[in-house]
Amino acid sequence: MFWRVLPHVTACIASNRVVLLDIRQDRYFLAPQAVSDAMKAWFQATSAGPPEIVMTMFERSRITRSGEQPSCTVVDVPATPQTLVPPGWGSGNVTSTDRLRVAAIVTKTWMELRLRPLQEILDRRAGRGAEVGVDEPETVIARASAYDVARRASPFARNCLLDSLSLHAWLARINRDCRLVFGVTAQPFSAHCWLQTPDAILNDSYDRVSRYAPILAL
Repeated sequence: MFWRVLPHVTACIASNRVVLLDIRQDRYFLAPQAVSDAMKAWFQATSAGPPEIVMTMFERSRITRSGEQPSCTVVDVPATPQTLVPPGWGSGNVTSTDRLRVAAIVTKTWMELRLRPLQEILDRRAGRGAEVGVDEPETVIARASAYDVARRASPFARNCLLDSLSLHAWLARINRDCRLVFGVTAQPFSAHCWLQTPDAILNDSYDRVSRYAPILAL
């Protein structure tokens, strides 16, 4: 689980510390230990308002603005599937049309990440449903594998956010259940994201993503 503190702020507990993600500022925050303890107590009493020490941190960090009142809502995280990568993943031939379409999607996503706020990008993705609705796991996994092959022709370096958003766009026409998941570790701090369905992790391995505490799922 993770906690939604404001529409644009989520929090999770990683290594007994509270980590916050503010997508409006495109920043992660590791709460100081005293604030972490106060926030964990607040999470256990979801009907109460945040303690003063928490509000002070929110205001100093500009997490909250005038008139914004944090609240605490528990959000269930989709289970991380443990499906092994099927034989032939990331190999085989793809069409020239696939290569061009993947290159166009990656380029568009790369530009979005540089020109648009993260909150706007994620809000638009969250409201996007499948056009066709082909939900068979084998079809989705095959198309994700095709993306991996076609992606090699793109000049942009791979990174988890760029490729998770690009793969989400690539699969948007055929699948309603793709979830973009953000995760963090606290000591040392690191952040990661990946795309999954109820049946499979589509662009990473279970061994890797299981190290991260989920902080947001769309």
